[in-house]
Amino acid sequence: MLNNNWFKVHLPGQDIKEIQSLGKCKTLLAENMRDWTRSWKEDGLKAGRKEGIKQGLIEGLEQGIEQGFNQGEIEVLKRLLIIKFGDLPDWVIEKLNNCTSEHLAILSERIFDANTLDAFFE
Repeated sequence: MLNNNWFKVHLPGQDIKEIQSLGKCKTLLAENMRDWTRSWKEDGLKAGRKEGIKQGLIEGLEQGIEQGFNQGEIEVLKRLLIIKFGDLPDWVIEKLNNCTSEHLAILSERIFDANTLDAFFE
């Protein structure tokens, strides 16, 4: 009878029958190798999917936060422009809504020097 400890250590969670001889060991390995490989592949895929979902959630949250900050900056600029120039034409709102966060930062500094809406966007 062979010692099954090696199998228990190297193949945890696998149901290993008592092995009586090397011939039976070879047979056991041949019979189970396909199942073990499939099981390990499934485990790897599950772990990969879980990690992918986690990464997707993180990226989605970061994008949501950035969009929220941009929307907040746009709303503040709209209020300041209304105070300075009165009602805003649609083209101004459209331009603001299409700005990147970097461009919004530049525009926020122009609010003090611009004498017209056209000058504000130049």
